[in-house]
Amino acid sequence: MYLRTKPGNIPNNKNFIPITYQELFDEVIFKCIHCENITDETRFVLEQYAISISNPNSKGTHMAYTEKIIAKKLYKKHKSVIECIRSTMDDTNRDEKSDICVFFEKYQRYLNEILGAIKQPFITKRIESSRIDIGNGFLKILCDKKIVIPDKTELIFERKRFGVTYIIQVGMEKGEYYCYTGYYEGEYTGKELVQAVKNDDNNTYVFDTINSAAQKVELEYKNRTGKKTGVNDGVPAGQFTVIHSGKIEAEGKTIDEIKREFL
Repeated sequence: MYLRTKPGNIPNNKNFIPITYQELFDEVIFKCIHCENITDETRFVLEQYAISISNPNSKGTHMAYTEKIIAKKLYKKHKSVIECIRSTMDDTNRDEKSDICVFFEKYQRYLNEILGAIKQPFITKRIESSRIDIGNGFLKILCDKKIVIPDKTELIFERKRFGVTYIIQVGMEKGEYYCYTGYYEGEYTGKELVQAVKNDDNNTYVFDTINSAAQKVELEYKNRTGKKTGVNDGVPAGQFTVIHSGKIEAEGKTIDEIKREFL
């Protein structure tokens, strides 16, 4: 088993099964901590390990976001208040000077870190559909509406002429969404190891928008293979198809279709 910090990091030895620290915590450690049959000593060791992998490294990033233990308690205790804030911020007729709006502007990051830890939709200001574009803030809208589930939903585009599939996934860290991308030559089923787009330090490259990820992955493919796709600016983000969506009715639709039908 190959333990990695981000889903895009791929082991050179294909005999290893890759798993992230976040997946290890979510699927094993967190469930064991809340198992009634373990001893207090074992639970203590697991909790200490969870704390250790949640501490930021020298670059300020976490191996895993494990504060969900505390976040779950906070949400349960203050659920009515948090949902009142959500309702207010989703109202286009809200008073921007209200106490709730002022509180949200000041503590938005912390509220969404709590919600993100327990996989609850983030709180964002509701905006008119005509203002929505595939740029900054669009990732949050897709995730808030559960059309995209971080580290599960994939956005794919098949460049059939060359037999290559471009893949974009969305991640979340410290309450902020980001994209990472890569490609696979051959028939892509979602189980294959993707050739990730990496930076100069050989770490998975992250993007703020779907657009930037969509453009970069085609450029990377052309540079690595020498093939000419005939497109200089990459594939438009709106042509990518959503798979493993959190909404059944959004499954298999393109980003452009989702903008028209859901947003």
